[in-house]
Amino acid sequence: MGLLGSSLGYLIYGFSTSFKWLFLSRAVHGACAATISTAQAYIADTTDDAGRTRGMGMIGAAFGLGFVIGPAIGDYSGATIFAPPDFSRRR
Repeated sequence: MGLLGSSLGYLIYGFSTSFKWLFLSRAVHGACAATISTAQAYIADTTDDAGRTRGMGMIGAAFGLGFVIGPAIGDYSGATIFAPPDFSRRR
């Protein structure tokens, strides 16, 4: 739900034509952006004391890995697979 809502917020942001739509896109994205804290709460509630440290570490590792690998995947796919969108021209 969080990723889908954030994607919808970015889509509205890309196609917005006024400040009202920009504000709406940020509101949608902000309402759906609490995915890390939700994952941490789930780990805290479902693991015992010994496994909690490992679970929280896995969340941090996945977050860091996403920061490292995500831009590389985006660069590769943007350069070879997808054409960048051109939202600057209005027809």
